[in-house]
Amino acid sequence: MFLRRVFLIFLILALPALAQRWSDDSLERLQMSPVKDWVFLNEALEDWEGSNQYLLVTLENGDRAVFRSEDDPWGSLAEVSGYEIDSYLGTELVPPTVKRTMTKSQWPGKWPWKESTRLGSLQLFVEGAEPTSLQGLSKEDRANCEILGFLTGRYDNHSGNLLKDQQGRAVMIDFEGSLDIQKVRYGEFPFIRRGGSHHTPEVVSGEEPFPFDSPKLLVNPDLNQIQKTFNPWWGQIWPQGMKQLVRLVEHLPNREVPYILWDDTLWIGIQVRSRHAYHTDYYPLKTMQKIQEIDEKKVQAFLPSPYRAPHRREFMNRRNQLLEAGAGR
Repeated sequence: MFLRRVFLIFLILALPALAQRWSDDSLERLQMSPVKDWVFLNEALEDWEGSNQYLLVTLENGDRAVFRSEDDPWGSLAEVSGYEIDSYLGTELVPPTVKRTMTKSQWPGKWPWKESTRLGSLQLFVEGAEPTSLQGLSKEDRANCEILGFLTGRYDNHSGNLLKDQQGRAVMIDFEGSLDIQKVRYGEFPFIRRGGSHHTPEVVSGEEPFPFDSPKLLVNPDLNQIQKTFNPWWGQIWPQGMKQLVRLVEHLPNREVPYILWDDTLWIGIQVRSRHAYHTDYYPLKTMQKIQEIDEKKVQAFLPSPYRAPHRREFMNRRNQLLEAGAGR
């Protein structure tokens, strides 16, 4: 009788922690329910500073969700990959997200695009979630945010991309950075390849390791200096990116841009959109066990096209770094 009573008390205390965060039918609800109403996200949220191509839609089943769609759909597909990796790990940090094609004939009100169909990601909108810091989260969520962010290559971890819901749980959004090919050591800021697109052939001779410890520096650069230095690699692909870099550098305390020329490719040290380099001293056992089970087949499923071999190889590299860091802890 005593043991039974102890067991019941344990269940009462444990159930909130064991409760599933998202419902089993979340993906089906997002995929199947027609859109009832919509508004641009920057009109619905006063503090939204992201793209005006994000829509806040209300589905006929009552759910609200964010539809992300650009002329170039890669960013929206990265959101789906971010959710699927989070779901596999069981960390429950990323709201349910599906790939969905909207059609003009079934759209309520004015159709906001030129073409008659629009591919994008549809992500469950977490009501009442607000921007937060890692310090405002539980130990488990803090650690898993760092682990998931590093594993996926989500280097764009500024304050608007980490939220806390009304129950105090973390909400991670915006995984577009995972599409950039990057070189990174755990606990440091990454170097992002510039001067290539998702279709640019890979150039990796493998003869020399990446020279993390030997970057060059642009100090307090203006647009002219950035163009003069980077144009041979970057300007032909994305000239406006250099103008964006000038604006971002203004927010750096030391106004320095580290860069590396390696394997006939430009790599820029990204510190301008990151609050900190990913790192944790706590490695949740369940999360690390799932990471241990990741193999090349799983990575292929996590990162389908437009991700390519370099993305998958660096994903496995980051996975191995996490396992090494967490060993024995």
